[in-house]
Amino acid sequence: MSLLRPLVSVAAACLLAAAARPTAHVPGCTPTAARTDHAMTWDADRRQVVLFGGEAPGDALSADTWGWTGRAWECVAATSAAGPRPRGAAMLAHDARRHVLVLYGGRAGGRDGLRDTWELGPAGWTLRDTLGPTPDPHGAMAWDEKTGSVLLFHTKGDDGPTRATWRWTGSAWTAVGEGPHEEFPDALLAGSSGQPATLITAKPTGTDDAFEATRYDWRGNRWVPVSATGTLPRFSPQAPAARTATAPRRKGAQLAFDPVRGMAILHGGDDGQRVLDETWGWDGRAWRRVVGK
Repeated sequence: MSLLRPLVSVAAACLLAAAARPTAHVPGCTPTAARTDHAMTWDADRRQVVLFGGEAPGDALSADTWGWTGRAWECVAATSAAGPRPRGAAMLAHDARRHVLVLYGGRAGGRDGLRDTWELGPAGWTLRDTLGPTPDPHGAMAWDEKTGSVLLFHTKGDDGPTRATWRWTGSAWTAVGEGPHEEFPDALLAGSSGQPATLITAKPTGTDDAFEATRYDWRGNRWVPVSATGTLPRFSPQAPAARTATAPRRKGAQLAFDPVRGMAILHGGDDGQRVLDETWGWDGRAWRRVVGK
C-alpha cells in the first residue's frame, strides 16, 4: 500500500493548475519565503497544512506560524514574546482530541537543543512543559488516534544506539518504549481512521551517506516492522542535495499530507546552493510547483 495515495480530485487538480497567489503578509509574520529546517503538520481543525518557524538565509531564525490554503500561505500566528522563541528543527503535531497544535524542541542556535513544549489553541500559544524528553532534535512527532495522544520518537545523539518513544498527555511526557536501534527517524505519519501511527526510518546501507527506508507501525507499546508493498524510497539526509527541474531534491525541507486537497505539500529546503522559496504538490503521480520560481 502506498503511503501517499493518489487521491487527487478534480477540484484539487484545478487548484494545482491555477496560478498561486503571493504569500499573505501580516505584521509580526515573516513572509514564508525561503526557509529550511522548519516544522510542518496537518491541522485537522483548520483543515490546512501548517508550518512553524525555521531558518532563513543568513541563519535568521523565525517563530511565526502559517497555514496552506491550497493556493497561498496565510499567517496563523505571528512571532510573539509570549510564544515560542525563534528556532529551527522543531517538531509539530496536531492533537485531534484536545484540538491544539503541539510544538516540541528544536534549536535556537548552537548545538544545544531546546526541551520546551508549547500548544497553540484559539487563545494563542501556551507553554506547557520546560523539561521534555530530549534536547536532541533528531526525531519525529505525530498524532496517534488509537492511543489518543501525540507520539514522539527520537534518537539520543548522532552515534548513540538508544532510540526512545514518548507520549504527550497534555501536561507531561511519558516514556512508553524504545525503538528501532541504529536507525534515524525520517518521518512519523499520524494514525487515523483505525490505522496506527507509522514510522519511516533511514537505515544505514553500508554505503557512505546512503540510507534505506524501513517502515514500522506503533502497536500499543512497541514498534512492529512492516513489509511494505512496492519500493520505499532511499534517503541520503547527510549528502549534498542536487536540484533538478522535475524532482525537487533538497535537504532541510518539510513534507505534510493534505487529505482535503489529496496531495502531499513540500516547502522550502536547501539545494546545496541556496535556501529555497518554493512550495510543491505531489498528487501521487508527479510533482508540480505551486509557489515559487
